[in-house]
Amino acid sequence: MPIKIPPQGFPSLTDDQVFKYFFNRRPDLLAHLINSILTLENHPRIQKLRLLSCELPREQSKDRLCFFDLHAEDEQGRAFNVEMQSYPQKSYGDRMLFYSSMLQSKQLNKGEDFQSLKEILGIHFLSNALLFPKMEKDYWDSFTPRGRKHPELQLSHKTHHFLVQLDQFYLIHFTQVTTTFEAWCYVLKYSQDITQDGYETLNPNCS
Repeated sequence: MPIKIPPQGFPSLTDDQVFKYFFNRRPDLLAHLINSILTLENHPRIQKLRLLSCELPREQSKDRLCFFDLHAEDEQGRAFNVEMQSYPQKSYGDRMLFYSSMLQSKQLNKGEDFQSLKEILGIHFLSNALLFPKMEKDYWDSFTPRGRKHPELQLSHKTHHFLVQLDQFYLIHFTQVTTTFEAWCYVLKYSQDITQDGYETLNPNCS
């Protein structure tokens, strides 16, 4: 994961504008970040990633505009929406569902079968925007549509949401990092404080 840390330090990647700017110019690193999350639950890794427009066109003037931080597609046709949320929003869970439903609604043309739907994966990083305080040290979780009485029953395998609450990421020094996912969480949370020497020590965990 080659990154050159400038002498003046790196800007905060928890700023959504910096987040978008950085990964739009390094789709290879975006793929690396997404793969670190996909491997948490044995999803197939990305081999090739293509950045797409972050604005979904509305069909009617009254429709709400939809702007993503990052929107991409891989070689399997899976769609990825990656967001950095840096302020509290009580309805953020609804926003996650709205974004994924918008992406899914654009997939099918007239006459196409629902079996043709591709997977939608929403990846959401929260900073200063805690949504689930009770997660405590379980700083990440994933969500899929499952039965309440029978959680082993999954309504669909086509929609996945990953939520990462960076405020609850508990590793405070790069020497504590042991996995690629932890390394990315560390980089995202502490980007302003990472020196080149520190990054070089961290980098082997980002392979």
